[in-house]
This record gives sequence, C-alpha cells and structure tokens, in this order.
Amino acid sequence: MDFSGKTNDSTPQSGNTARLFVLKEQSIKTVFFFTAAFAVIVVSFILLFLFRDGYPIFADVGVANFLLGPVWAPGAAEPLYGIWPLIVGTLLVTLGAMIFSVPLSLGCAIYISELASPRVKAVLKPAVELLAGIPSVVYGFFGLIVLTDFIRVTFDVPSG
Repeated sequence: MDFSGKTNDSTPQSGNTARLFVLKEQSIKTVFFFTAAFAVIVVSFILLFLFRDGYPIFADVGVANFLLGPVWAPGAAEPLYGIWPLIVGTLLVTLGAMIFSVPLSLGCAIYISELASPRVKAVLKPAVELLAGIPSVVYGFFGLIVLTDFIRVTFDVPSG
C-alpha cells in the first residue's frame, strides 16, 4: 500500500486531495492511539484492583500454601485458600476430555479426508467447520445446563 500521495498510475494527486488523505490518515491514527491507550488504562486498573484485593491473601497464606495447599475453604471460620485440588481437578477434566475428543476428532478427520465419498464430504466438512467455529464456552455452558441436572438426578446428589 503506497501512502506517498500518488495514485497507482504514478500521476501525482492534486494538493487538496493529498492533504485530505493525510488528514484522514492522521485522524484514524489518533483514534487508534486513544483507543489503544484506553484499553491499556482499563487493563492497568483491572490489574491494580486484582493486586490490591489479592495481596492480603498472599500475605496471610503465602504463595506456597496457596498453590500447594490441600483444602479450598474460603468461607470457613478460618479460611483456607489451597488451590492444589482445583489444579488437579482441572488437569483431570482436561485429560478426560482429551481421551474422549482426540480419537473422535482424528477418526472424523481421517474419515472425511480419506474415506468419505465426495457427496458425504460435501456435507460433513462444512458441518465440522461450523462446529469448530462455535466457541468452547458455548459448549461448556450447554454442558453445564444439561449435565448438571442429569448428574443431580442420576446420582442423587444435591448439586451437579
């Protein structure tokens, strides 16, 4: 992209057109600068509030007890903030999801690319691409809504 004030056929633009172009470009740069500065300020305030409100916990508990503590009970009479069970639970859920999804997705990809007829491929490929375009948060919310009630009723627990 050439911003030198010349058109593609190398004929110079008139003075007014070039000045208008430069003015528009400067205006857009200014808008982008202030938008980026505003985003940096907002993120800075978020970090400031997180550090301000989170520091007392680290001062009382310590980083090692926070990361490796075996109990998460922030509402207890004497609060405990160990996130080790949360980390392990996250890793186990991730491992379980991968055990289920990797073979399924590889099988689907191999079938579509190597075995499916052109007619089946024409239907499955856009369907898979559409599913891939949906954010994982949407699938998680759907799972939360559907599976929570299923688990609560099936296993007779007070919450899913």
